[in-house]
Amino acid sequence: MILKYCGVWKKDLLIIINAAGINTFTIEADEYAHDIGAKAAAIKSPEFSRNAPGGIPVRHPSNRNLCGLADIVVDVHVPASDAMLSLPGVPQKVGDSSTLWTGINIKGGDREIEQHMLKYRPRVHRRYPIF
Repeated sequence: MILKYCGVWKKDLLIIINAAGINTFTIEADEYAHDIGAKAAAIKSPEFSRNAPGGIPVRHPSNRNLCGLADIVVDVHVPASDAMLSLPGVPQKVGDSSTLWTGINIKGGDREIEQHMLKYRPRVHRRYPIF
């Protein structure tokens, strides 16, 4: 687990941000926090995770949801479909609501995310020299 190299210690609060809270990394991050005596706070959407089917490839093999594991859950109210906009003539909603910045899969997205990380890194992790 990568978190053991990131300076998460006993009595820390690990904040896990993921709209769905169903993938392997989020579940294992919560498990790691509890294993070392830290607490975990999840910023996620319980509705999204409750509606995600079991057995899909992105899910943790246990099919557990982060909202049932974390010590604190902050509900961001992302709908189960992660889409917000209704368009005339389009049967499904479009426009994801869980992306904070440009996605890394968009041309130039990696550079934009890097700029945001450089800008906000001092506010997020002052305590650990690795960051």
